[in-house]
Amino acid sequence: MKKFSPNDLLRYIYGETNVNETQDIQIALLHDNELFESYQEMAETINFINTAKKSAPESVINNILAYSKNHQINKVEK
Repeated sequence: MKKFSPNDLLRYIYGETNVNETQDIQIALLHDNELFESYQEMAETINFINTAKKSAPESVINNILAYSKNHQINKVEK
């Protein structure tokens, strides 16, 4: 059976494999427990990243704004 790299699994998860590669990977996933575990771990990680909160909490933004008001930068004159 053909061996697949983590990069092959990522391409499969993102739908970047061709028809033959997709079929070969799907067959390998059915017969190789270690490969299937790697696939599950990658798919769960990608799902987590895609659903992760992508903005800072308002309190963090307010702290940054307050800090910047209290620490004004002096302009450098040429």
